[in-house]
Amino acid sequence: MASVRGGRTFLVVLVLLAVGALIGGYILWVNPANEQGDLAKFNVILSEVTQEPFLKTVLEKGELVNANNTQVKSKVKSRGRNGGIEIIGVHIQDGDFVKEGDLLITLDSSPLEEELERQVISVSVKEASVTQAKNNLAAARISKDEYLKGVFTEQKKKIENEIILAKENLRRAKEYAKYSEGLAAKGYVTALQLE
Repeated sequence: MASVRGGRTFLVVLVLLAVGALIGGYILWVNPANEQGDLAKFNVILSEVTQEPFLKTVLEKGELVNANNTQVKSKVKSRGRNGGIEIIGVHIQDGDFVKEGDLLITLDSSPLEEELERQVISVSVKEASVTQAKNNLAAARISKDEYLKGVFTEQKKKIENEIILAKENLRRAKEYAKYSEGLAAKGYVTALQLE
């Protein structure tokens, strides 16, 4: 029964629509709307279409937030006098659309340039120290070679000769002591002279 009732309702609506369309067609056929004056009796407002900015005033209080915000962060470390780096130029306006690679702001580069200059000076000083150390090493190697081949060899030979001479003197002193003991035993040398 529900389907019979639903079918009747659909049929009634369809008939009413058809009747309304026939009446509307008759009115338009009897009163053709081909002039501005004929449309005026139907209270039709006509205006030429133009493209202009759409301004809408929102009277509600609140905060308007973009759903697709992208955070932009500086990769420059803070090195300024007051804990930051000064912005010296802004190249965009609030609400501008930007894309990757666009110049947004210009930072004061003088603290970074000063740091670069200090680092360049430091590198130059360190390079000079390395050069000085290399020169000292080369001089030490030359001195070592000269010492081992020249001075050391001469000193070694001199010391060896002194050792040979000292051994010979010791041998002679032992012989003289032995000879003196023999003379002392025969009574030719006193005990005081023997010491």
